Amino acid sequence: MGRAKHDLRGPNNRTLLEVVLAAARDTAKRVIVSGPPEVLPDLDHVADRHPDAGPLEGIASVIDSGRDEQYLFLPCDMPRLLPSLLHRLVDALATSEAAVFEQGKCSVRPVLPLALRNSTAATIQRVMEQGTRSIHGLLKTVDPAVLPLLESENGCLFNINTPEEWDEYLGSSA
Repeated sequence: MGRAKHDLRGPNNRTLLEVVLAAARDTAKRVIVSGPPEVLPDLDHVADRHPDAGPLEGIASVIDSGRDEQYLFLPCDMPRLLPSLLHRLVDALATSEAAVFEQGKCSVRPVLPLALRNSTAATIQRVMEQGTRSIHGLLKTVDPAVLPLLESENGCLFNINTPEEWDEYLGSSA
């Protein structure tokens, strides 16, 4: 993208991070930021033990913090997340250690948003010790509940990774 995605300003002059943060606040009791303290400095932060180790390290750091029994991990680049969608993911933790969405015809299942119980900490550690740094690798070991998207949720997992996707989002939000 050429710059930090979380700082991109879209409709209503809100950053991607502000949009996702609003969905998180409408869903969760508490919001914890995984990453540098200068991003959303007024919120609780958990620093990655090894900042260059990838997203699984950030997840492991948050779970190892012991701040809660279950966690909902959200990316900063999915501006169409809805609280109702996220609540379904969290509700799936009643019967599973992990929950993720299936996205229709995609060849690769999206890994975020992701709901995890703190009981997955040992599995995450084991997976990382085996050299796996990807969330996909973790999901192969925890047997997550895989939730289909409802028709009303199509497009909610739209992820912005390129300038073209950003332009597409801006065009669809006008």
